[in-house]
Amino acid sequence: MITAHRPFTEEDLGKTALTESFKIDLRTYTDEEKDAFFTSNVVSDWSQLSWKDTGKPYEVKTLSKDRKEWEKKNGLSMPVHTSWEYFNKSFHEWFIKDVPGEMEELSRELKMHFSAFRPAEVREVLGRSLKLRLWNYIHRMEDGIWDPRGKRALFEGLDVSRPKILFLGAAEGYEAMQLAAMYPGAEVVMVDYDAYCRDSRFDEFPEHYPFFRPKPPDRKPQSLLQK
Repeated sequence: MITAHRPFTEEDLGKTALTESFKIDLRTYTDEEKDAFFTSNVVSDWSQLSWKDTGKPYEVKTLSKDRKEWEKKNGLSMPVHTSWEYFNKSFHEWFIKDVPGEMEELSRELKMHFSAFRPAEVREVLGRSLKLRLWNYIHRMEDGIWDPRGKRALFEGLDVSRPKILFLGAAEGYEAMQLAAMYPGAEVVMVDYDAYCRDSRFDEFPEHYPFFRPKPPDRKPQSLLQK
């Protein structure tokens, strides 16, 4: 049984576990698994990147089912603030997924629909399975969501010590902690207008995290994520 507390040992490698508030994933991956969707072009010098090299960001023009239902119910276009609240909630849900458990459940569903000759259901399950595999690849194998290399390249040339950092749109503070780790002794103030970020993503952030020093047992995290 893998423990939620550090330090991990070599005996823990290859294991994964879902705790109450975060995921532990110490699995390793083969080259075939890493190249399941595309071959990564590792960037060695971020300062030389251009839009010509990377391509323009993909623009999503379709609206989600939740947004359509909200606008139909309220009779107006969803405000930006509300859309960000919906985004933060749905984004957070992906981070607390038990990927191995969900993949096993999808496999059971697929076998059941195959045996019952239900092609529409088979396509639907395959779609959910592909989405889950892609998320697992980007987030857990390639660390493409919280990849710190770009931010490090932006700030590593600054000649500062013990800086005071104001981070706007900080969410749960993961990226702010990356900056604080680059500059020991930094003072960080995090701001976010979304109450969900303050009350859930930040306040429930796991205590056993590499950037955190142990908190006194009688103290709760002090939230500065106010409007």
